[in-house]
Amino acid sequence: QVYEAGYIGISWPEAYGGRGMHPDFQRIATQCMRRHDAPIMINAIGNGWAGPLFLDIGSEEQKRRYIKPMLAAEEIWCQGFSEPEHGSDLGSVQTKAHREGNEYVINGSKSWTSLGDRAPQMILLARTATDGPSKYAGLSFFIAPMKVPGVETRRIKKLTGEYGFVQCFFTDARIPADGLMAEEGQGWMVAMKTLEYERG
Repeated sequence: QVYEAGYIGISWPEAYGGRGMHPDFQRIATQCMRRHDAPIMINAIGNGWAGPLFLDIGSEEQKRRYIKPMLAAEEIWCQGFSEPEHGSDLGSVQTKAHREGNEYVINGSKSWTSLGDRAPQMILLARTATDGPSKYAGLSFFIAPMKVPGVETRRIKKLTGEYGFVQCFFTDARIPADGLMAEEGQGWMVAMKTLEYERG
């Protein structure tokens, strides 16, 4: 495996499964893998988006729970941002989340989700309020387990005949409340921070 060989997570802290080295070592390893046409890293959402987010703003418990399995590809991650009626207009997200005790109840759907039928974990953008000063104000950001009752995935057939994406449906799906990243209503800020990792 790439992780076992020491070529991924090189600059991430040793305490969470990384190597604790300077980021330049990761850049060199990544360039070498590209040059030799190494296979694509299947856990791109985890290693490129969720992992850096946890390292940046996650709790100590979240870092210890999620990062090493992410690097070792023991847990694949997917992204629940886009929706069927709104595409990439994240400010118009309609998937709803409301809190009941130690859980959030999720209802809605997400589309164009790579590996959504295989990933046990999703980073999810959902609406927790509708009465804010703007459409961005009521969004919240969650770690959402996918293998829970009320979550269904359906494969989307592309024009090429391939099935590269899925649509995810949430029907009274319950996720742990401690999966909320930052605070309720700060989902737009967390989502923008996450997209910064993708771009750089």
